Amino acid sequence: MNMFFARSMATVAGLALASACAISFTAAPSAAKTPAIKPGVIYCEFKPARGAWLPTLVELTLQGDEVGLRDDLTEYFKVKGQKARVDIDNTKRTTYVWTLKDFKDRVNNHAKFSYRLTIQKATLQASISGKPLGYENHYEAQGMCTGY
Repeated sequence: MNMFFARSMATVAGLALASACAISFTAAPSAAKTPAIKPGVIYCEFKPARGAWLPTLVELTLQGDEVGLRDDLTEYFKVKGQKARVDIDNTKRTTYVWTLKDFKDRVNNHAKFSYRLTIQKATLQASISGKPLGYENHYEAQGMCTGY
């Protein structure tokens, strides 16, 4: 297992599938100024509320029009070859979207989640949201990214 994901696996292992309660937003600590996003690899760290079905660490690999995706949720549920796509790309921000399909938790509950990750190009501040498809609740968190 990649060390990038090792520290958050314990948190992910305790997640419960059905959580319809309101969450509080937490902001990640401010990082030093970093350069604008460049082609390569982008690492983002988030601090979602406990019980939120959001990754705490996201790795985006930019390869032309392809966007490879790894995060601690896909690692925990052993989802291989997850891809994201660029939904919005302008001078201020880039938004990546992806769907986790038919993964199951420890008690065999199945779920589909839709995710959006937006990175502000000037500051690399990021926001992530996740929505279980077919349900009204959603989760959100703020964080920071580091571009290479």
